[in-house]
Amino acid sequence: MKTNKRILYIALAIFLFMSLAGAGYAYWAVSVNNPDPTDKDYLITVGKGEAIDTMLKIDLTEENGILVPATRYEEDNGNVDKVVYTFEVDWKEIDGDFAKGHDGELTVTVHDIEIGKDDQFAEDEFDLVVITIKIGEQTSNTTLTTNIKLDTNTVTVVVTVTLNEPANRTEYLSIAEKDIRFSVLFSVDAE
Repeated sequence: MKTNKRILYIALAIFLFMSLAGAGYAYWAVSVNNPDPTDKDYLITVGKGEAIDTMLKIDLTEENGILVPATRYEEDNGNVDKVVYTFEVDWKEIDGDFAKGHDGELTVTVHDIEIGKDDQFAEDEFDLVVITIKIGEQTSNTTLTTNIKLDTNTVTVVVTVTLNEPANRTEYLSIAEKDIRFSVLFSVDAE
């Protein structure tokens, strides 16, 4: 009788261990998806120094790949560790207040990072979404400024979206199978 109980306890322990191992393995199996993993290119033209606010939404679709933290990224596994958007920014004069080549300051700001589904979005309370702005060699997670010349040069702005590793199940569930959306504000101040 004692032998049967021991075998039962061992079998129960093995079953429990396998269940927990399977749950751990499936931790990232629930999709946190992103849009098409290819680069996105946009042309932004700022006229008369007025601000342009652009909202980007990362939609969930299986065929586009699964956005995962870099620590979970595996090549050729349907995962992507980042989504890249490229903006070509021009400053065009509308009323002729300034001469061609006039100096200005382009400011790019990322704001309103939200996670949600079906128009039910909330703030990224766990700071899981990391958005990086890059202009030339400069990088920032919030605001970046650079020089721009009127009707002369185009400034390339690269916005990259990545994920931090959730610390626990609560954080993971706050983003699992949800869309990410955020706004990028472009403005030019004439000098």
